Amino acid sequence: MSEQHSSEHESLIKTPKQLIIVILLSFIIPIVIAILFSQLATSGRKSGDKVSEEKITQLIQPVARVELAAAGGAAKAAKTSEQIVQAACAACHLSGAAGAPKIGDKAAWAPRLGLGLEGLTQSVITGKGAMPPKGGAADLSEADIARAIAFMANQSGANFKEPAASPVASPAAKAEAPAVPAPAASSPAVAPAAPAAAVKPAEKAAAKPEASAAAADVPKPSDDGKKQEALDLILETIEALGTERGEDEKIWGSMVKQALKRRKPGFNEAYYGFRSFNKLLEEAEARHMLKLERDEKSGGYIIRQIDI
Repeated sequence: MSEQHSSEHESLIKTPKQLIIVILLSFIIPIVIAILFSQLATSGRKSGDKVSEEKITQLIQPVARVELAAAGGAAKAAKTSEQIVQAACAACHLSGAAGAPKIGDKAAWAPRLGLGLEGLTQSVITGKGAMPPKGGAADLSEADIARAIAFMANQSGANFKEPAASPVASPAAKAEAPAVPAPAASSPAVAPAAPAAAVKPAEKAAAKPEASAAAADVPKPSDDGKKQEALDLILETIEALGTERGEDEKIWGSMVKQALKRRKPGFNEAYYGFRSFNKLLEEAEARHMLKLERDEKSGGYIIRQIDI
């Protein structure tokens, strides 16, 4: 009984080594626990700070941002004239289908070349005979059509200057900055004109005969000669349009005027003694050179029959 009681009161630490271990553990364990708690608290605070910084960054972002595209995407390379011909024109102009002049056939192209590059371009844009407007390629620009015509015509006896190819701008490059009005410059004060010197009546009387004599020496072109020249230009242009468009196609007076101005950029009916281009057409009809029909919608003339 006494042995059992003594055993209950015996210490678990029996050696000095065990005592040292217990003392060390009593220091180490609380320190480790404290370190773990501090790390846990610190990590939670850092993650919360990180989230809040991200939210703040998103909130303070501007409403819009400007992004510059790479230089390579600013414009697309335009097609060459040969590529346009292969894609839109070759089906008819290589085989001669539907009456189209074949590329290289100088005899077939000769009557059409009289319209010039601009006249042929307008004919293709509006369509002719079996050819639909723009040759069925609605996405082609007027410049592309002119380049394709120049390519075909130059291989068929023409010597047209092919228009330069312009790059196709990308949608991002089409945005334009608003124009900033220039500040109005203050206009300098205009000095008053000096009074004209008084001319004596005797000097005026002496100057008038000299001026009239000088005017009489200048030869004036004949009015009939100028009118005939204008009529000849009209008939030549109508003949070229008729050859190009065919007998069944309508020839409008405005079309004739546009083609004539392309052939002769300085043409002005007033120089030839006509108040308007319609008066010139009416003069040609009065001389039985052509017949006109009034279009009620446009108020212009349609040339129905040419009597040359």
